[in-house]
This record gives sequence, structure tokens and C-alpha cells, in this order.
Amino acid sequence: MPIDEPGQNDLAARLTNVDLNLIPPLMALLQEQSVTLAAERIGLSQPAMSHTLARLRALLGDDLLVRSGSKYMLTPRARELLTSVPGVLRSVSERVLHVPAFDPARDARQFILSMTTSTAFLVAPLLLRITETVAPGASFEIRDSTEPGTDIFEKPELDVALVADTVATTYARSTLYRDRWVGVIDTANEQVDGDLTLEHLAALPHVAYQSATFRLNPYIALAAAGVTPTFELISSNFL
Repeated sequence: MPIDEPGQNDLAARLTNVDLNLIPPLMALLQEQSVTLAAERIGLSQPAMSHTLARLRALLGDDLLVRSGSKYMLTPRARELLTSVPGVLRSVSERVLHVPAFDPARDARQFILSMTTSTAFLVAPLLLRITETVAPGASFEIRDSTEPGTDIFEKPELDVALVADTVATTYARSTLYRDRWVGVIDTANEQVDGDLTLEHLAALPHVAYQSATFRLNPYIALAAAGVTPTFELISSNFL
């Protein structure tokens, strides 16, 4: 049935007004036929379950449970629900909520990864070599993350975010690789004779990535040491 037909719209409108959180208490009440036992089963207090039963009665237009002596009995509508609702729940679980197992050899999805250009330079070739045999149908989109921060984890479209371990997060993480900063001197550089010193780093011009809100760790360390470098060239990416 097309989505714009009245019947489908009516169904959507009806479901909008239904609290689906009532389904577990409903099943507990139907199966236990006792407010007390149903409350214990799903961890509610007895008054809370009594209130839930009242809501279900109003929603479904049926008493569901009627007292017979010291026990509750199911109404005909409740017996019908006890038969049909479990099948509906199983169908939703299997058809809607079921997540198929990941098979890299057969999967053809595109994965979106976020990382800096320098990380992509190291990771991308290795990633493609591995997936060429392990997951030949997979493809990748790498998005440049020049200044990765905690907001990177709030982007639901990303499958993987590769960030420095200095970026705080409560999400599970593992170390992919480690690097270290080193000072390299051109053998033809006549201004440095021997070891590179803080005086050299203060006097010589720098080429680096830098922005108003983000500094690389070496420059944070230099600032702490009282060195203010002169930048001759600022790059917009790490490479």
C-alpha cells in the first residue's frame, strides 16, 4: 500500500499516540495473570503496575484482567492478545531489529572514516591491501579531520574516527599506531652546527601546521619552554 494512502496514514497516526513501552508490562500481565507477579517480573512496584494496567485498559478499551474470587482471569480480548502479541514481537525482532552477521568476504558496503591527512597517508595503503583479499566488495570514504575534537564522536554517519590519544572520549578505543616527534637537520644547513637547540628553534623560520585554535604538541612544548617560533609558512593540512 503506498505510504500516502489514507489507511497507512491512519495507522501511522494511531501508532504515534501509542507508548510502546507498555508492551512488556502488557505481556507480563497477560502471562502472569497477577499484578503483583507481573510487577516483580519486570522490576516495577505494585502501584506502578496497577497504574500501567489502568493505562492499558484505557488504551485497549478492555478490562484485560477481571477478578474471579482471589484470582484474576483473562478477558476474551486478553486471551486473544496472549496468543497474537508474542508472534508480533518475534516478527518485529527478526525482521526489523535483527542485525545480520557481518561477512567481510560478501559485504559490499561503504565505510566512512575520519582522520587527518597524515594518518590517511599511513593507513590508507595498508587498509586497501588488506581489504583487497579479505573484503573485496568494501569501499571507503576518508574524510579529512584537520582539528579532531570530541565533537567527532557525535557524527552518526562515521564508522571509524582515528584521533590522537590526547582527544578525550568515553567511547571504547584502541591504539592503531604510535609515532614520535623528531628534529631533522638538512646536511646542507650551515646555520646549525651539531645538535639542534632551543636557540635554533627560536631563531630559524618554521614551516608547520598551525591554526588559531589548534597547535601541534611540539609547539605546545616549545611554548612551555619559553620559545616563540617564527612561522614562514603555515599549512592547512598535516602533510
